[in-house]
Amino acid sequence: MLPAPPDSLQTWRPRAIDLIRSLYPQVENIALVTDNTYGGISLQALVRAEWENYPDLNLVLVDSREGEETAFRTYATLPPRSAVMLGTWRVGSDGEYFMQRSLNDLVQNNPRVPVFSVTGTGIGDTAIGGYVPEYENGAEVIANQIRKYYDTDDIEDAHFHTSKSLYLFDSRKLKEWKIAEYALPKGSVIEDTMAAKLSKYSHYIELLVAGILLLVLLLFVTWLLLRMRRLKLTLEEREGQLVVAREKAEESDMLKSAFLANMSHEIRTPLNAIVGFSSLMQSEELSQEERAEYCAIVVSNSEMLLTLLNDILDISSLECGKIRFNYASEDIVQICQHVMMTTAHTRQRGVEGRFACPVGSFMLTTDAHRLSQILINLLTNAGKFTSEGSITLGVEIDEERGEVLFSVADTGPGIPPDKQDLVFNRFEKLDGNKKKGTGLGLAICRQIAMIVGGRIWVDSAYTGGTRFVFAHPIGIDPGGENREGGGDFYPLNSASPSL
Repeated sequence: MLPAPPDSLQTWRPRAIDLIRSLYPQVENIALVTDNTYGGISLQALVRAEWENYPDLNLVLVDSREGEETAFRTYATLPPRSAVMLGTWRVGSDGEYFMQRSLNDLVQNNPRVPVFSVTGTGIGDTAIGGYVPEYENGAEVIANQIRKYYDTDDIEDAHFHTSKSLYLFDSRKLKEWKIAEYALPKGSVIEDTMAAKLSKYSHYIELLVAGILLLVLLLFVTWLLLRMRRLKLTLEEREGQLVVAREKAEESDMLKSAFLANMSHEIRTPLNAIVGFSSLMQSEELSQEERAEYCAIVVSNSEMLLTLLNDILDISSLECGKIRFNYASEDIVQICQHVMMTTAHTRQRGVEGRFACPVGSFMLTTDAHRLSQILINLLTNAGKFTSEGSITLGVEIDEERGEVLFSVADTGPGIPPDKQDLVFNRFEKLDGNKKKGTGLGLAICRQIAMIVGGRIWVDSAYTGGTRFVFAHPIGIDPGGENREGGGDFYPLNSASPSL
């Protein structure tokens, strides 16, 4: 049995009591805070035994074994002229460990009471300081003694190794409680415990900061790469758009050049006839019959020139969206009958004009003037190329597809299949020497059809001559009077849909 060393626990005294009385002479109550651990129970027993030396002080036990609510309530109701000694505070009455802020919450219940520590607990957070042990790892000393005993079977060198104690104070708490350093016991250690903790864990803090910086750098690089990728995709998209725009501009330039070339040729032809025959009419040697013939030629070419100019203005206005469409509910049967009468004079002698419609009346939301313009163009063209037989204007109502089909069929020579799409091009004349015309009528028809949301094409299945079909949607929303035509530009030489 080893004898107890002179500084063993048997001679331990809680010097924090003397420290508290030296700093706060008027103190009457000292509360001891302990928890549900063996250390807390032992500490409470030692303090109870030592309390016999302080009959003028009242001991208040804040014991977590009585329940956390009771401990918190006891601490909150400490009377005036009280101080606190922190022992242990880790385990509650149910055996569960307290949260890290539990001790702070306990002390905040009564912040006017000064707090000291007898174990080092709370110094740097809640306690001003105290007489605390210098904790060290004695496992190595004990292990060496055990090993030596087994090696030599000698127990004489075995001894107790007790930790020393010191007065330790937190500089921040001393300033907070206005305690002068000269009032502290001799040899007291004053330090910024928060800085000491930070210094102890500085390596981990550095690793944490480095990790955070690395994460931020990684996020920045990722964001930068994603941004570069988006910029690359945007540049590729813009490059594609520029290529398309350039191709459209080149195509538009070619179409403009072709349009101007055709227009100059078409205008020059009737204008030359007007100028030439007008000059011949000035001769006094002309007979009355010759003068009348030349005058008729001038009038005919003047009308052709006027028609050409009107068609050019129409198609330009349609493509630019400058023509205003007036949508209203119209009876298409009346429109068709009126168109048949208007174009009767364009049919050649012996050609019969027919109108085929399954109903006596049908109301359709449309622009009556533009619908009439399409039908007149189609009927006039049919009249030019049909010398015998008939020209039929037909109407079919397709409720399932939501369309009204207007068709103009003739018994003329027909159009070759490989040229049926070309007839809708500007200034296109399949037989320019046989019949006169501007070559813009069908181009205007297609532009109007697209503006109203319809279609126009040549029926390739029709073999009795030529049959043009115009599909007009039934469900046009008028939207209001004088709605402007136009919208997206569609090339006039694009392929026509088949029936």
